[in-house]
Amino acid sequence: MRANAQEAAPETLDQAVDVDPSFMLSKLEGLIVGFQNYCPTSPSP
Repeated sequence: MRANAQEAAPETLDQAVDVDPSFMLSKLEGLIVGFQNYCPTSPSP
């Protein structure tokens, strides 16, 4: 693994999963939270 793997922004989903699964999970969570903010009528977990 590269020493700067977590510092480099992965270009594809496969690279992101190979580098750090939590990286894409955090990005996905941010998108979900942002989507819920735009849609206040959606149920919250």
